Amino acid sequence: MVGKLVAAGVLAAMAACQDTRPAVPLGAVKVEPGLWMVPTAPEPGGCRRFTKWAKDRAVDRAIYFRTPQGGFSMSRARSECAAMEGPRGGKPQVKNL
Repeated sequence: MVGKLVAAGVLAAMAACQDTRPAVPLGAVKVEPGLWMVPTAPEPGGCRRFTKWAKDRAVDRAIYFRTPQGGFSMSRARSECAAMEGPRGGKPQVKNL
């Protein structure tokens, strides 16, 4: 009987110690062990945005953009969107007549 009580106590302690944080979010990109970039709502023009996510540490909540090389940058000017839009940001050029 004592053995069953000890086993029950051990199981209860193990259950209390289990991590209750969610699994890695869907669509996340691993950038280093324990650190992921999670997609957020895209800009109106469709440019993908990301935020950091980690299960075991605090991270900043800044917005990051994907670079053409596959990395991440807080600078939209260095993003894959800016590279596709060209130097004028994809806006049509209007000539004065």
